[in-house]
Amino acid sequence: DLEKIDTDITKHRKYALGLIISVFSIFIIYFCIKNTFIISHDVDGNWVLPKLSNLMTVESGDWGTFGDFIGGILNPIFALFAFYWLTYSVRLQIKELKDTRTELKKAADAQIKATEHQENIAELERENVNTQKELLELQRDNLKMQIKTSKQQQDQISIQNFENLFFELLKTKTDATNEISESYYKKDGTTDSTIQGKTAIKIHINRYKIKFKNENWTNYYQNNLLDMYGSYFRICYQIIKLIDNNKTLIMLKKEEGKPYSIKQKEYFDFFRATLTQHELEAFFFNCLSSYGNKKFKLLIEKYGLFKPLTYTLNLKDEDKFQLVCLAYKYDRIIFENNSEWNEYFDDLNKIDLTIAPIEIT
Repeated sequence: DLEKIDTDITKHRKYALGLIISVFSIFIIYFCIKNTFIISHDVDGNWVLPKLSNLMTVESGDWGTFGDFIGGILNPIFALFAFYWLTYSVRLQIKELKDTRTELKKAADAQIKATEHQENIAELERENVNTQKELLELQRDNLKMQIKTSKQQQDQISIQNFENLFFELLKTKTDATNEISESYYKKDGTTDSTIQGKTAIKIHINRYKIKFKNENWTNYYQNNLLDMYGSYFRICYQIIKLIDNNKTLIMLKKEEGKPYSIKQKEYFDFFRATLTQHELEAFFFNCLSSYGNKKFKLLIEKYGLFKPLTYTLNLKDEDKFQLVCLAYKYDRIIFENNSEWNEYFDDLNKIDLTIAPIEIT
């Protein structure tokens, strides 16, 4: 369109210039002929050659006529050209305005589409981000589940290994218990009968409480029991130590208000259930002696070994009286919720402990 307009303008300029030159040329020729060459004839009526007149002698009225002629011809033509180009420019402006509006509408539509496209892309990206988050969350949950499962498997294996060793030690304890014996002899020195295991332990403990009640347990133990009981006590100590040191059991749910887990207490109670009353009394005396009053004593206090231990508060009952005389040397937690021993310690708290222990008994 611009090339066509430029072509039309050039063409019309040529037309106007040509028209102006043509009109001027024609009229100048006519004007010059009329005012410069005078055609005349002689007195006889014969034509004679024209004579060149002086242009300066042309009257001003003739020049005015010349100007009016030029203006009368060219002005309407130029006015027509001007009107044509005015209407043409208006039409061109209208067309340009329409084209501009069309382009603006297209641009606006394109912008709207671009915006919608960007919104769609943004929405897809948000959905993608949400999907990625969900995938990451699922992966994290899956990883946590795998870790938890792996931990549970490791804990299960650890507990299985613990149980294998725990029950093996219990079996070994049973064997060590059966090795403890008491022999009865005839007058000639030959063996009359032999008692083994838990019954032999009962005999040894009752003998200490009745016949050797005034003797220190350490001396009695060294002179009469060390060979048979040494392995027994060490095995029991290893069983409780195994329960107390197992890392898997330690990390399990804790017993409320206690320094051990529920599982640790379960295994300890299982071990404690294998002990008779007289075995508990053997632990009672041994852990107050130099053989067990350090680490072993702390462990059995921690887990409440003496909860099943009973006594009869009767001064004539000599086999129980020693327990009452020595129980204050233990922390009361070793008896847990044993009502007999709770009453004992409640009464003990009423006594002035600054007095000599012999006076307490």
